[in-house]
Amino acid sequence: MVKAASLSRIPKAAGYALQGLKALYQREAAFRQQVWLMVLSLPVAWYVSGIPLWAKALVTLCSGLCLIVEAINSALEALIDYLAPDHHKEAGFVKDVGSAAVMMALIIWSVTWAIAIKSIA
Repeated sequence: MVKAASLSRIPKAAGYALQGLKALYQREAAFRQQVWLMVLSLPVAWYVSGIPLWAKALVTLCSGLCLIVEAINSALEALIDYLAPDHHKEAGFVKDVGSAAVMMALIIWSVTWAIAIKSIA
């Protein structure tokens, strides 16, 4: 059985998450660009006839994946900047790996889009 106290923290946790999304959108240009890319592209996927439901779902999931990976990368970069304000080889490595993760997520998103489009051809 779930305790009432644990349920009462859900609205607080949701509030913190929304604060994080707002801060992320305001501070990170890459996140804003990806949000708008998804806002403009997802309706196309869902309203173009002939794209199968599985392809629409995959495009949607990959869009979310891109935003999640960008959020994690932004958090890592902010933490690295805080902990190591001077250039450090390992700090650069962490930032580069985070950027690589974002790039891989965007490649997966692009390939998924190509598959979705090919499914109607």
